[in-house]
Amino acid sequence: MTTRMSSYKHTVVAVYNPGDVTGFIYTKGLSPFELFALDVPYELVDEVANLMNFLSRRIVLPNQTAQSDDLMVRISPVRTKQRKHLMRTKLLQMQPDAVILQLVPLEGWATAHMSAPECFCEECKCVDCEV
Repeated sequence: MTTRMSSYKHTVVAVYNPGDVTGFIYTKGLSPFELFALDVPYELVDEVANLMNFLSRRIVLPNQTAQSDDLMVRISPVRTKQRKHLMRTKLLQMQPDAVILQLVPLEGWATAHMSAPECFCEECKCVDCEV
């Protein structure tokens, strides 16, 4: 799932496998920094994406906190070793020269109750979904 809003110059990418309750979200095209969050419950996709969009228009520094509704996060810098691993495995479309900052919930993510849909097709013609 990718959300591109016309008033933003970046994209927020949400990655969830069908049926999973958690996934990860990251920005691409945001400069001079990029944001990401791991193990995000599916029902919080919109809230986390909106927070990333909000932060995209602010000066963001490591170790700050940010809040959106009931969600409060710490903005954490990423160590070099962790960065290399994330760039190879998860943050594939992120700008390689950007400062990478992780959104970490202060009280942990809410318990996931909702699963990602089995199919994301708008006009589903998948073999598994054909009725």
